[in-house]
Amino acid sequence: MDLSGKEIVIFDSNAYRHFTSGKPFSQVETDIKKVLELENDNNLISLINPIVLCELLAHLADPNDSAYDRCLKAVMALYLHNGDSKEFRTLVDPELMLCYSFFGKKIKSREDTVTGIGQIASAFAVNPTVDTTDQYKDKLEKIRDHVYQTEINFATDMQNAIRELDPSSTNWQIFANDPKKRGDYISYLRSETFPMHVGIGMMMRIYLLLVEHGLEIFDPSINLVPRAKQFAAQFNASIELYREVYMRLIGSDYNLFDNSRVNFIWDIHLMLSIGDQKIQNSQVNFVTHDKAILKAAEVTGHKYKILTLAEYLEYIRFS
Repeated sequence: MDLSGKEIVIFDSNAYRHFTSGKPFSQVETDIKKVLELENDNNLISLINPIVLCELLAHLADPNDSAYDRCLKAVMALYLHNGDSKEFRTLVDPELMLCYSFFGKKIKSREDTVTGIGQIASAFAVNPTVDTTDQYKDKLEKIRDHVYQTEINFATDMQNAIRELDPSSTNWQIFANDPKKRGDYISYLRSETFPMHVGIGMMMRIYLLLVEHGLEIFDPSINLVPRAKQFAAQFNASIELYREVYMRLIGSDYNLFDNSRVNFIWDIHLMLSIGDQKIQNSQVNFVTHDKAILKAAEVTGHKYKILTLAEYLEYIRFS
């Protein structure tokens, strides 16, 4: 995929839902065509983050899902924005990107999965109806289950971390009855040690993923610190979202199993697209309405790379 020096733009799932809200399918197609023309005029090219597509497709497994109609139009818009009969412009998923960036390894089966998901989006773009849902029912249910399980695993891991940090905690709040420990932990979250710990945890996760796929041999003495330092420096926006989760856990009984909170894991992964790295020397820009992402971008100095949908459409002069 030749980006020819263009700047890259990635929409999140909410951006596509907002863009298509209240529009018939014919208008979605017309408006996306106009966006593509304006992006070309502004030297921009769109790419898909597979997480965004999975989030949307998960709602298409069941026509009775309350978000089915909105996500159906969003998937159509996403595909038309990023693909046609000749190509489908997509990144690999964030974990695969880290596998290659930090270990120089590719997991072919995971790359093939991304291709397969793109084919489903293509089918919905051609025929955005329940018939397509029926045709891909088994695959859509697997996507839905994967999304759900990833969210539950994240919430469960965070709950276990709370119990390790504060065995006396009976809910989601950390050190609710110990102001001294609470203050010390807030200082830790704001320190330079916290990003390193997140980096080591992420590098271990990627290393074990490669071991699982037979691409690394497990070595209990492996030194992941240099990679963790690089990760902490390069992906500080993603780390800022981890910090935000813990800060909320300190400040209140922030139940991560709630539907509005459990998808924090996707925001964290999406922010791996926003850092000091470039793709083929092209800057990556992100379009979102998510307040936590916008805040993290501002705190970490990446605000100029993050736009709301309204700001982006104004920038390309869409009307």
